[in-house]
Amino acid sequence: ALKMSAESFDLYRVYGGRLSNNVTAFTDERSGSTCFRYSQSKGTTIGTVFMFEPMSPLFNYFELEIIKEGRKRTIGVGVAGSTYNATSQPGWGENSIGYNAEDGDFFHESSVPRGKGPKCNTGDTMGVGVEFHSGSGVGYARVWFTRNGEVVGEPRRMKRPVQGFYPVVAMQSDGESVRYIGHSRRSMNDQVDNLVEYGQSLSDIWMRCNGVCFYNRGRSLKYDGNEPLRDDCGVAIAKQRVTHKNHYFELTINSGGERKAVAIGVAKWNYPICQYPGWAEGAVGYHGDDGNLYCESGSGQPMGPTCDKGDTMGCGVEFVDPYDSEEDDGTGERCSAADITSSAEGHSSVMDVRFPLRKAPHTHNVATPPEDKKDRPRCIVYFTMNGERVGESETVIPLGGFHPIVGVISCGENITVNLKPLSG
Repeated sequence: ALKMSAESFDLYRVYGGRLSNNVTAFTDERSGSTCFRYSQSKGTTIGTVFMFEPMSPLFNYFELEIIKEGRKRTIGVGVAGSTYNATSQPGWGENSIGYNAEDGDFFHESSVPRGKGPKCNTGDTMGVGVEFHSGSGVGYARVWFTRNGEVVGEPRRMKRPVQGFYPVVAMQSDGESVRYIGHSRRSMNDQVDNLVEYGQSLSDIWMRCNGVCFYNRGRSLKYDGNEPLRDDCGVAIAKQRVTHKNHYFELTINSGGERKAVAIGVAKWNYPICQYPGWAEGAVGYHGDDGNLYCESGSGQPMGPTCDKGDTMGCGVEFVDPYDSEEDDGTGERCSAADITSSAEGHSSVMDVRFPLRKAPHTHNVATPPEDKKDRPRCIVYFTMNGERVGESETVIPLGGFHPIVGVISCGENITVNLKPLSG
């Protein structure tokens, strides 16, 4: 099942991850949870799990349970940048931080411990949280750890790596195995799903995000990095799918920032969250810095005017072929609505849009194979600037449909998004 508990979700099973060759993923028959097992007889000494979906304000905490502590109990959890070295424990290398079960040591960009917490044994849980809007400064966050749900040690200020914080689990001795409890949203004071500054509206509006800071009850966002690089960007994908009824939305630029490169468009639900709208397969985007149209490519085509502070950019979809959004669930294997909605009462979650599960979740690769577009329905994606239509592109609707996507890519870029009503 996708839903792991009243508050936690299996984002590894949804978006995939990379396992070193001495780690095996399996499903616990009793709980249905994803588990990981280490075997020293294969490959390198340290075995790692690197999850592809970065931590975000929507899901800022994940947790695992030690099933078997093995010979040495050398189990580590943490977060790291996209270039994390899969042969090291979390926290040993640049752009990473971790907590180790064996001695309770904390590591931050060094193999030398930077503090100590309690040791962890079989049956204990270990968790990692990221407080994105903690007053630590632009492009910085506070990372904290838990044992059995209780915060241990002091939160540590950490610069957000390019492309974000990625969940990492490591094991190092024979017999070690862990159960991935799942991702959730919680604050350091142990209150799950109680981030007051966002409230319930954040997960009502947004499905996925990376590199952005929300405010105005989730309706406004800004870039939350400090790297003026094409390799890094802030992206948010809306929860509401584009349908015949909800087919148009807009954003207003509150500040153009350093590059005036605000972007708007539509994307598939599992679009690479570290890619700007239109740069990769399954998305079409209009970029405000050059006025170009980007359709599944990093090379844009001239389309409309550039945009700056005070301008309104819009995106809409006109369906060319018959299209039933309710039947288009992405794989033909929609996860059970009962798994999501019946157990989620009282808990707001972006996951109740019924994400399809990957058929082979434990063999997912970094490069997702291109989708077969044969016989897929076509549509026209069009764009507006201050209410005037400026261009369009005909494309196919990806499996699972299109979702609104917005992007901010330089310091100071700040927008307000109007998703309701999605009509026009």
